[in-house]
Amino acid sequence: MFRALVIDDEFGIRHIVKLALSRIDIEVTEAETAAVALARLEDMVPHIILMDLRLPDRSGTELAREIRQRHPRIPIVFMSASTELARAAEEADTAAYLEKPFKLAQLQSLVRDLLTTKTPAADGLETTP
Repeated sequence: MFRALVIDDEFGIRHIVKLALSRIDIEVTEAETAAVALARLEDMVPHIILMDLRLPDRSGTELAREIRQRHPRIPIVFMSASTELARAAEEADTAAYLEKPFKLAQLQSLVRDLLTTKTPAADGLETTP
């Protein structure tokens, strides 16, 4: 089973993303801040990370850079309503971005595509817990 880390300070967004991903058999771990996300990454290595561009304790671009240093091959997807989304995604070298609001089918399709093109086995990641 694939694992995802969803980082967003809004419970509703985390809940909807978790629901959408669980429907395509992806196990989701949630984090509401950058600090919580970094702590979660000490305990698990996800196959994909979906995160908000703006977090209460740190910018998403800063967090993405730090994650990228530790886990350079894990795809990171920014989710935001910000007009700066495309530029921020490029600066942080993320795999993709989703503009809020997005359709759940769009999210599921993007995640499926990234998980099949960014091979987790190449990173030594197992697909089962």
